[in-house]
Amino acid sequence: MDKDLLPQEFQHIRLSGRKVRDDFYTTIANLSGKGLSISEASSAVIEVGNTMFGRSWKSAGESDEVFDKDTVPSTRSIRTALQQIEAQSLCLVVEKLEEEKEKGKMITHASDSTTKKGVGQFMVQGLHVGQDSPFPLPILPIHRETTEDIAMQVDMGFEILASVRGVSVEDVYKLVDAHMTDSTEHNKGFSKLLAEMYNLETPAGQIFCGTHTTLGFSSAMNKVMRLVEADMKMEQVLQSFMVDLDVDSKNASVAGQALDMCLKLVAPEYSHKPWNRYREFLLFLEQRQVSSVLFSYKDSRLDVSPGQQQS
Repeated sequence: MDKDLLPQEFQHIRLSGRKVRDDFYTTIANLSGKGLSISEASSAVIEVGNTMFGRSWKSAGESDEVFDKDTVPSTRSIRTALQQIEAQSLCLVVEKLEEEKEKGKMITHASDSTTKKGVGQFMVQGLHVGQDSPFPLPILPIHRETTEDIAMQVDMGFEILASVRGVSVEDVYKLVDAHMTDSTEHNKGFSKLLAEMYNLETPAGQIFCGTHTTLGFSSAMNKVMRLVEADMKMEQVLQSFMVDLDVDSKNASVAGQALDMCLKLVAPEYSHKPWNRYREFLLFLEQRQVSSVLFSYKDSRLDVSPGQQQS
């Protein structure tokens, strides 16, 4: 029998019958962060191990009843492990916030939400310590964006932090000095609602960023271009194309959809698609020494590598 050239600790998925390697779960978490499902991530690990390193790793399916040291855990077991990893990570975030607050560092909570058609309905949020990179919080599905809704969504993020740390939500929220959001109407004043909710005398400050003013160009352009395209009788123009273009004339424009397609070509959330040019775009920016911080919370939340987060 040929000697296995791989070190013992890398030969199998499990260290023993019941003990799965920690780096297996870390790998699944990283792949899930890049858009793969748990099943797809497990299959990817098996394929790489078997094809590149001559392993005999295999899937367990949905059952943990029959397995050996080369059997990947079931999807249910992996999902449970990932939840535990996330809970531990969030607990360390609170611990870090407490340490830095004692040092006099300013802590800023930043959030953004969307209910736009074709984008999704979710809220991303994170916490800054000074000017350091943000600690991302769980992405929350949402349905509306009133001021009261925003307050409740922010509260949910802090409820999660308080639960994993084993302290009250008020104790965690008091660490925050200011909120940073865009300047849309529904974001104005939600910190006062949170102060009332937590019985605090002084609400956290609120900072409005200017990034969304630029991003609002797309919405403003659609409003104008819908009128222009109506005068052009754009529907007749599209009929001359060899492909069908489905344009929602009530909420978008052909020009707007063209811009959206261009942005998707370099968007990090589509980097796993064969037509996406996100990495080429990063190289393009790097060669010209251009720095960008767009998508930082979402990318951190989805576990994009530090080199990618700078884009």
